[in-house]
Formats: sequence, C-alpha cells, structure tokens
Amino acid sequence: MSKNYQVLFFIIIVLLIIASAAATNILFFDKNSISIDYINSENGANVKENIILKDNIIKYTNNSNFTNSIIESAKHGTPVIRFGNGEAPVTFIVAGVHGNQIPPQLATLRLIDYLENNKIHGTVYIVPFAAPSLTASNEKLLNGENLNTVADDIGTPTNDIVTYAISKNSNVVGDFHSTAPGAVPGHNVIMCSQYPTYESYIYALEMTKFLNEGFELHKIAGVDYEGAVEDVLNIEGTPSVTGLSTSPHGEVASGSVENSFNQMLALLKSNGNI
Repeated sequence: MSKNYQVLFFIIIVLLIIASAAATNILFFDKNSISIDYINSENGANVKENIILKDNIIKYTNNSNFTNSIIESAKHGTPVIRFGNGEAPVTFIVAGVHGNQIPPQLATLRLIDYLENNKIHGTVYIVPFAAPSLTASNEKLLNGENLNTVADDIGTPTNDIVTYAISKNSNVVGDFHSTAPGAVPGHNVIMCSQYPTYESYIYALEMTKFLNEGFELHKIAGVDYEGAVEDVLNIEGTPSVTGLSTSPHGEVASGSVENSFNQMLALLKSNGNI
C-alpha cells in the first residue's frame, strides 16, 4: 500500500470514529432526563396490595424494571417522576387522590412508559399515586378525610402536592380521576374554571380538540369544589384542570384507562410538551 493510500485509509478511519461518536451523542441527548423524587415520606405503601391494580399493571403497562422501581418507591412515600431538566413548558400530572379510582393511576404508569421512549419538549412531572396507602387499600378516604376537599389545608397530602407543583413553576396541572356511572359527573369530561385563572378554561378547551368529549365549566374556582386540587391551584394562580374517565370505583371498566391516558396526552399536547 502506497503512502498516499495509507493516509487516505487513516483519514477514513478517523472520520468513521467521529461519526460514530456523534451518533452516540445524538442518541444520548435524544433521551429524556429522568429522575424520581418524593413529595412527602408519609402514607407510603405497597400499591400492589391492591389486587385490581396489580392484575391490570401487566395488561396496561410494559411492566418494565422502571415501572417496578416506581411501584417500589411508593412504599416510602408519594413519588414524583420528572422527565426533562426543569425547563418550560412544565406540565404536572397527578393521579390517585382517591385511591379507589384505579384507571388514572394505571394511565400514569402507561404514560411513564410512553415518555420513557419518546422525546418531549420542556418538563413533565408525574405523581402516579398521590397517597399510596389509599391505593394499596383501594379506598377513597384517608382516615375518614376526602383529600380532594383539603388541598388548601397545610400538612395534607394534597396540599403537599399543590405546594410542590407550584414550586416547580408548573405552567399547567392536570388532576386525573375516574367517575362512576350514574354519579356526578358520571361521564368522560374535563373540568375547569374561568376565574381567577382564565387559562384553566383555555387549557380545557384546547384539550377537547384532541378528545371525543367535552368540558364542564365552573365559573369560579373553589365554589362548587372547595378544597379540590384543581380549584386550590387555580385560586393560587397556577392553571389547572381535572380529567375524569368513567369507571366504577375500585374497578377498571373497559376503555377507562385508555380514556384517562388520552386525556393526559391531550394535556401534554395542549402545553406543547409533545
């Protein structure tokens, strides 16, 4: 081999190494930064003690090592999973304020699977189990208390969530529930208010563009649902909505997980995360 060919061969090898390194960096930076934190260290529990939840995890999620690590983390308190590095736009998603409303909790695990494999813009925080002990026992009330009526009371799990969401400069918060057939509202819907945070209404309206369902407007936050996560946040100036999918409490109705998951995706689309 002549000296010129040797030089050319060397240059080609160097270029291939550089291209390979660049591709590696692109793949690395294309992944979302992921971390797990705790909102509080109270009310931790093994949520798989809820047999209905446990039996449906494999059906609705990848049942990956990461999913199982989140479930494990719930034994030690209320976990919050962050995708991204804290930059705007910031969306904060909550499920499990009522432990017996299982579809939205499964939907958050499915959403975590989705975000683990899809690049986002900005940052997404997810609280899959607002009060793990309630989820584990498949119950609505914590020591006889409805957590969606005391989000304005310091020291309650829902107030901790509200405070945490505000501290992370959330542009919008979605609190996801299920509603039993025949109850109020009893159908798939996005709830919002116009005053004092008009953006709540704007986000709900935008979400319906991606959904085959409407929204329910409550003019003034805190009137019809005093102490609810959505209402307390709107009163504090952080836009918030409530998404509801239809399923009997303590059960997983057909289509309910998908409905809740699609509501969450609609919120992420409305805030420009995906």
